[in-house]
Amino acid sequence: MKAWQKSELELLNEDGHPAPRRFCCWSSEPKGANKMNDAFLTKLEHMQIPVRDLDQSIHWYVTNLGFQLTGKSIEHHHAFLSLEEGPMLMLWETKEDTHANFKFNGQTMPVLLFNTREIHTLHDHLKSKNVEITFYQDEGFGWVLKFIDLNGNMWGVIQLNNCI
Repeated sequence: MKAWQKSELELLNEDGHPAPRRFCCWSSEPKGANKMNDAFLTKLEHMQIPVRDLDQSIHWYVTNLGFQLTGKSIEHHHAFLSLEEGPMLMLWETKEDTHANFKFNGQTMPVLLFNTREIHTLHDHLKSKNVEITFYQDEGFGWVLKFIDLNGNMWGVIQLNNCI
């Protein structure tokens, strides 16, 4: 059985100095080991979230967040959206009262966290559309924005300091 090892991930600010926060990562391989040779999983293909109205949600995500529609099945009540990079986002139309969020210490947290180079512009755009902004703050390592979409799903967006 492999032993788990703790490693710290240190982010650098724009002038190359360590940022005030560190992230801890756990792995079962020594530092520098090539884990991809024996990995069972190779990449995150897509993420799935619930939506109340498929067509309305597609329009909202394309118009407000810049996604592109890459596939849709009316029969199966789902659609695939994509960005320039990363996994696809799959929307599932459901009448169930469910959201892509979770609670941590009583606080609602987003399941989805995206990267941007235009967090302030995105914030202003979403506010102009009366989107509920739940968090917008410089966290030291970068700016973080959290908001609630038209389906009650919380989204997170981050702009690391070296992208500002």
